[in-house]
Amino acid sequence: VGQALVNASHVLKDSGLLEQARSACDFILQDLRRTETSEGICFSYSPLDQAVVHNASLLGARLLASVGDATGDPSLIEIALSAASFTAAHQRADGAWAYGSAGHQQWVDHFHTGFILECLHDIHRMTGEAWVRSAFTRGLSYYIKHLFLECGAPKYYERQVYPLDAHSYGQAILTLLRSRMPVRARRVAIQATRDLWHPQGYFCYRRTRYYRNQINYLRWSQAWMFRGFAALASYQLRDIQG
Repeated sequence: VGQALVNASHVLKDSGLLEQARSACDFILQDLRRTETSEGICFSYSPLDQAVVHNASLLGARLLASVGDATGDPSLIEIALSAASFTAAHQRADGAWAYGSAGHQQWVDHFHTGFILECLHDIHRMTGEAWVRSAFTRGLSYYIKHLFLECGAPKYYERQVYPLDAHSYGQAILTLLRSRMPVRARRVAIQATRDLWHPQGYFCYRRTRYYRNQINYLRWSQAWMFRGFAALASYQLRDIQG
């Protein structure tokens, strides 16, 4: 929501929306707990925990960087880079990130990896830091190699294909477009219609090896797929126009 306010402020030239996004930064800075080490900081998942979860921390950091970039506040960008530094330091040698630091959080899944890559891409775009770009590039290489099937379908985990999840397809399109891979993004979109599209006009929640879960989730499935398809259509339109 905070990122949407930043984006809308640019499109609508409405400084009031940017002020609202800045107030969301206050929540991140004042209400979330922090894990602080020599490698940087990691924001907690919520005000009620001390969890070290990389995608959640970076989603907050990206908002700080976006608002800092839009308002000319270097302190917000500095804190965002500290969070990015923490996540970069915890990148595996093969380029992947575990979901979190706890022993039961050592899995690597598709859409959370996509969140991390999107955030690192955007933080690099706003700061120009070479080490952020390096972490993104290594992570993207792992992502492409280990989290997709040959047909373009996104695997759920690095070593497990199922369930094929609508959220993974939507995020895959967004991540690939951020990475300037529109052909791959289009393959994912086509495969999503083959795997999850329902004749009644919506995307099913999930498909397992044996059946399709046809629940129609508004946010988890439809909104994320709509966002992915809209981004792909916009990207293709810009390509056609020049």
